[in-house]
Amino acid sequence: MFPGVPIEYYYPALALLLLGLVVLFVPRAEFRKLFWLAFLWGYVGSKIFIVIISDFFHLIKWKHAMPFEFLGAPHWLVFGWGLSMMIYFSCLPKSKVWYAFPTYLFIFALASAALDKIFNNLGLLEYVHWNPFYRFILAAIWFYGAAWHYNYLESKGKL
Repeated sequence: MFPGVPIEYYYPALALLLLGLVVLFVPRAEFRKLFWLAFLWGYVGSKIFIVIISDFFHLIKWKHAMPFEFLGAPHWLVFGWGLSMMIYFSCLPKSKVWYAFPTYLFIFALASAALDKIFNNLGLLEYVHWNPFYRFILAAIWFYGAAWHYNYLESKGKL
């Protein structure tokens, strides 16, 4: 797809892109505050999700992840989810307008499903019994749970 770039480097390229977005969009003062929650919901959560849907249920299969594969998933991709969750938490809408959070949730879940399909189109992700719509539904639930956890910790003053 990208002439001269080995397909194995697409994963680290995504992680570097997300790192750049974190630097651009997440205020530096929030890095420490958001790191552990983003690590939990992004890195650890993504790793668990991938192990469940690829190793247990065999719904997807990652391709070209070596030498950066760990527990059946491209390590750079999982690292990228940690970074994306940092952006997600940092930019959560504070507005009391009823449609702000559902729209935000929809956009992030849609972006997750779109990325899923892009990886499939690039030949990095093989669908066995999978569809990006499933990713959309699971991502919407996941992002909702992450936002609830973030808001809960914020309300208790634990962030």
